[in-house]
Amino acid sequence: MKSIFLDTETTGLKPGRIVQLTYIIEENKKFSRAKNFFFMVEDWEMDERAAQVHGFTVDRLAVLSNGQLFEDAVDEIKEDFKDGIFIAHNSNFDKKFIDAEFGKLNISCNTKREFCTMKYFKDILKLPARRGNGYKNPKVEEVMHFYDIDADYVLEKTKKIFDCEDISFHDARYDTMAMYICCLKSQNRNIDV
Repeated sequence: MKSIFLDTETTGLKPGRIVQLTYIIEENKKFSRAKNFFFMVEDWEMDERAAQVHGFTVDRLAVLSNGQLFEDAVDEIKEDFKDGIFIAHNSNFDKKFIDAEFGKLNISCNTKREFCTMKYFKDILKLPARRGNGYKNPKVEEVMHFYDIDADYVLEKTKKIFDCEDISFHDARYDTMAMYICCLKSQNRNIDV
């Protein structure tokens, strides 16, 4: 069984473009590999509010991506996703963008099914909703707090697995690693990377 833990950073809230795609692949519950892609986008595609959240401006993306577009990496991504279970925190959001990117190229994404960690952890954390109607969807940081996972530990593991130094807390690499560690903790599994 192949599990694909992933996160995206995007040009906005509506399916536009993915500017960063990060994923960790497990095969039969063992770490297999981790990948990170940055993609170049045009000025008119980037919502200013999105850039403020993730910090990736069009100019910075041009450098980080080395001019690479999603279509340049699609064959590699498609092969990595083949027959895998797509796991993301708010999977509807990430899947919508991934499907849009693949759809622009008339290609199928090849994942078998998806699993939303936000929905999964909602019933575990049982954080009260603001209006008192049930439970709220937890943020990854709240899940980390619940499992007593230190942010610096996540940062250290992120730098190691993705072989990088320059990383922030809204970088998809960090968010993917945080979600991955939370999932392992919820299953009483240790991280083996």
